[in-house]
Amino acid sequence: MEPPGGYADDVALVAVRLAGATPTSFVAALPATFEQTPILRAALRAWMDDLGCDEDLRADVLLGVDEALINAIEHGSRLDAQRTVTVEVFATPSALTATVSDSGRWQNDSAASRREVSRGRGLTLIHALSSHVETSRDIIGTRVTMTYRAPAAGPR
Repeated sequence: MEPPGGYADDVALVAVRLAGATPTSFVAALPATFEQTPILRAALRAWMDDLGCDEDLRADVLLGVDEALINAIEHGSRLDAQRTVTVEVFATPSALTATVSDSGRWQNDSAASRREVSRGRGLTLIHALSSHVETSRDIIGTRVTMTYRAPAAGPR
């Protein structure tokens, strides 16, 4: 792709992932406000219904994603509606993988080491509901990726 004679300036590559749903993927980007969580839950529930997920799997994914989303909104985005959080869920024959991302720095971390009496059990719950959890924090934000067992049925 380099032109004859090289480049005269910096080169940037832009990658875009469209929000929406396909039979095997669900992608949403939303303002970092709690008012968005029921809207996201309803859309994700409908997508999993179309995928043919059983009730137990659907409940686990909805609760795990909701907990991660609330953490991203509160801790990663500090309830700033100008920030964006994303939810990506992908279905394969062997697993359902959900990633919740924010673009901020976590303040007042909800990790078990800082658990309050009445709060701070979201990460424990996420780990209990998922077969595998990976959390990545770096300068571009935080990503929590949860893997769940395979859907019981295929797409309808």
